[in-house]
Amino acid sequence: SSSSSSSTCWLTYLPSELLGLAFSYLSCPVDFTIFGFLNKHCHTAMLQADVMTVALPASTSAEAALSLFRQWKGLSRVSMDNCNQLTSEVIRELGVTSPLVQHLSMTDAWFLNDLNMNGLVHQYRDTLISVDFARCQRASFPAISLCQNLISIRLARCMKVREKTLETLFRNAKPVLKEVDLSALNITGVTLLSLGRFQPQVESLKLMGCCYINSADINRYLELATALRELNLVGCTSIQHLAAPLPSCVSLHLGAGSSSSCKVSSLCENLQQLTLAWCTISDTDILRLVLANPQLTSVNLSGSPVSFDTLITLYKRCPLLRHLDVQSCRHVSIPRSFKKADPLRSLADHVNERSD
Repeated sequence: SSSSSSSTCWLTYLPSELLGLAFSYLSCPVDFTIFGFLNKHCHTAMLQADVMTVALPASTSAEAALSLFRQWKGLSRVSMDNCNQLTSEVIRELGVTSPLVQHLSMTDAWFLNDLNMNGLVHQYRDTLISVDFARCQRASFPAISLCQNLISIRLARCMKVREKTLETLFRNAKPVLKEVDLSALNITGVTLLSLGRFQPQVESLKLMGCCYINSADINRYLELATALRELNLVGCTSIQHLAAPLPSCVSLHLGAGSSSSCKVSSLCENLQQLTLAWCTISDTDILRLVLANPQLTSVNLSGSPVSFDTLITLYKRCPLLRHLDVQSCRHVSIPRSFKKADPLRSLADHVNERSD
């Protein structure tokens, strides 16, 4: 058709340098295949493209990954999430063809182990600034302690990671770490203290399911982490009391289950997101947090003993509130007519009825 002819003509006469620049923004090899084989001109541009980012689909075979890494050299950002058909040979090839990778993501990669990862991490120790190895449960990543320029590290559910490795990393790395996710690791207050002492500028800390962290541990850490903006302690059943101030925190997440309890006496005045799901925090503490944070935009109180009067105060006090979850709230003072599936509208209707 005339439209397809004009499209082919447009691609044919577009300079290969410009086409190559466009290709460099494609991260998925499938996209490269589609555009690179439209015609000979596009294929040439694909081969000349200065590709910096590659995200391999989960179905990528080892042979395909080897071919891609040999073709696109000098990568700076590589994602191989859920790619469990890959092999140690692929890891070695990546290290050879792209020696300056800065961002590396390999979540849920069950083929990873210390044998095929230590060499790669050791090679990238001076270039890596972001790593995500979440749920890679066969590797302990001892070589990660050599990385000195990390800004973001995610090791959630990497059950073999040792406290000594983390302590060495925090102590030896430059004080530039901003985001840390150690969820579900068997760490204690020793690791937290090391993080607070040597990396006090951390802005986001996720410790979901870290059952060995207690109240004294987290409060001691918070006294050192004055730049913290996000704190997630969901599932930390040993934490019963937050007392240290959180002056910079805008996102606080607590709660674990119907049997957990947590008293919050921390000074929090800048919260925008608050989660107290399934936490037996007192209604008084909930009300105090609401009154101190009128800028709240998202609140999750599901399973908590919040009273209806506190919900009314929350609605009136926080004009920016856009999300409210009160599912399974079991306090007797909440009217049966209250629609928990749409709490904001129900609160608005209740307030309007009272004003009338």
